[in-house]
Amino acid sequence: RETRFVAGLDSGAHASGDPSPVTARGVFNAMRAGAEQVFGTSNLSGRHVAVQGLGHVGWHLCLLLHGAGARLSVADMDPVRVAGTVKEFGASVIDPRAIHATEAEIFAPCAIGAVLNAHTIPEIRARMICGAANNQLATPEDAERLAARGILYLPDYVANGGGIINVAAEILQIADRAPWVEERLSAMRDHMTDLLARAAGESISPAHVADRMVEAQLLKVAI
Repeated sequence: RETRFVAGLDSGAHASGDPSPVTARGVFNAMRAGAEQVFGTSNLSGRHVAVQGLGHVGWHLCLLLHGAGARLSVADMDPVRVAGTVKEFGASVIDPRAIHATEAEIFAPCAIGAVLNAHTIPEIRARMICGAANNQLATPEDAERLAARGILYLPDYVANGGGIINVAAEILQIADRAPWVEERLSAMRDHMTDLLARAAGESISPAHVADRMVEAQLLKVAI
């Protein structure tokens, strides 16, 4: 049986394939935008990044971070994935229950949702959070908890949008898909920079700004 309501296909005229590498690139670009604001430079060389989750996206993010010269601490429930990351990237291994509290500069949640909550936020020592996991905030109020602690949280659905861009090219049946995706992927860093600047200028959380921007777009297309 077949359906047209599935994307990310490996074959077909407009197949986009596995969106994980593109998702990771989007997170990486967003992370560089956040680093510019927090550390004064987008260069991630020497930065300590704690990556939670080593699935397809988490692994590709580690690949990009390692290539950029970042120092990695990683956690995953699968020991084979952990061992592979240690071998490939020289990562340090952290207990999955404690990865959020690692003394890293950047925390990258790339596994389950709701990892940023009333219990974990007081334990986070990173200055910035940018990852690929969906629904990282347990509640909307957790964005304010992070802001109150001076931790820059890059909204998940903005940072991990690369995969959606990749799939959109398939759904829209873009003939010359690669440059179309690349153009939008490269723009993600500028979009995140603009979002963070708005948040800083209005003294509100980036999550609130992102939600407001989405709501404005939805109103434009409302019928």
